[in-house]
Amino acid sequence: MCLRLICRSPQALLVLLMLAGAPAVGNTETARELYELGESAFARRDYPEAVQRFRDALELNEAYMEARLGLARSYAELDELDAALDAIDEARRRAGRRTDVVVLQGELLVRAGELDAAREVFEEALSREPNNTSARIGLAELAVAKGQAEDALRRYRNVLELAPQNRRALLSLAIVHHELGRIGEAARYIRLALDYHQEHPGVHILASEYFLTEGEYQRAAEHAETATRLDPGAPTAWELLAKTELAKGQPEAAVAHAEEVIDRVPDETVGFYLLGVALRRAGSYSEAIDAFERLLEIDVEDEIARLNAEAILLEEFDLEDERRQPFAEYRFDRGASLREENLFRQALGAYRRGLMLSPFDESGRRQFAELHRSLDHRARYLRELELMQDLGMDDQQVRDAIDIYTSVLAQSVSVRWGVDQYELARDRTELGLFYEVNAGLMRRPDSAWAGATSLRDALRGYEKVDVREDVA
Repeated sequence: MCLRLICRSPQALLVLLMLAGAPAVGNTETARELYELGESAFARRDYPEAVQRFRDALELNEAYMEARLGLARSYAELDELDAALDAIDEARRRAGRRTDVVVLQGELLVRAGELDAAREVFEEALSREPNNTSARIGLAELAVAKGQAEDALRRYRNVLELAPQNRRALLSLAIVHHELGRIGEAARYIRLALDYHQEHPGVHILASEYFLTEGEYQRAAEHAETATRLDPGAPTAWELLAKTELAKGQPEAAVAHAEEVIDRVPDETVGFYLLGVALRRAGSYSEAIDAFERLLEIDVEDEIARLNAEAILLEEFDLEDERRQPFAEYRFDRGASLREENLFRQALGAYRRGLMLSPFDESGRRQFAELHRSLDHRARYLRELELMQDLGMDDQQVRDAIDIYTSVLAQSVSVRWGVDQYELARDRTELGLFYEVNAGLMRRPDSAWAGATSLRDALRGYEKVDVREDVA
């Protein structure tokens, strides 16, 4: 298991390494007031507001360098990297030989994946200031991006020779060592960072992540709580608190912390996901579905969240409960889309999932049966038609199709011998399905549970498979 912020893409790791020690932006009237409003918005992570305020300041004073740098950083936080690079290019044109502007350009180029260009920029900065620690860290991050972990470690250690208390280098060393499985070395650098930077929330956040991955849940909670005191607006600290409470088996406490995450980042999915998981574990199933529905309004394609919600509906809600229907319709629509792409096996799976959620949905059953017909699954098509008839969906079209396919299959071996092929005793393969309760804790708690239940349900659609389910 690795630290949560490492478990993403290499670009996400680089973002963490760079943000571990990002410098604050400075100040200078009327334009200065707008700039300070931008800084305030940036500090509370309202990046769209920050962009607007910095742009307003630049309209009054286009030479206002700190506002331009703040604009570049704000665009970067919104993942609008083209706009961020445009802003920093203009800053460089106006800044002359300011090394901090050069370094920021290099950092943004790393985030944009333009590694060769970033190297040239960092080397330019070092040609001006050979001991510039930010440029040296930038080159270390380039080594991380290229998978050159040992070179990165060497470069970070070189930074510590120049600045033994450099927070960014200490945290980066902890992250890279942990990624390499060198737990003792990671712990050593975390301790050093805590010794030197007790008042920095980012240090406590990384310490909390470290202890959470190592199963030391109480220590993880203590550092996350410290981070919330130092920076009450930090959603990551509240996120970690929710996860530690889930790991400790305290879902009610996790609910409160997840709501704090939502208060700080209401347009992101992380808080709603944690809230849904915590509410399910607390036995508040309807409220859990509410949380996952709100998440899916933000990101309709979040499959892990959808599987969580569907598992709750399948296990805790009556077959005819109306809350099942929107989720079933999504699967039916997905099946239709897959069928249009000639992905027939996947389409069958989507329809089957939809019918598990809403077995009495006439439209879904007709689409499922029609797909079997188009694939020339004659016996299965007839069986689906007969099931529709049993469920009261027997209009003239269904009755005519039953007559036709009964006649078509009249000379089949199973009919001539009077054997129902679907009722025959068969040798069945027993499969054991296991999952670890806290697997995925750092990124998506309960993802293992949701995935395992979905796989179990899919396997139960095969006539020759028996599924045994255990928790490890």
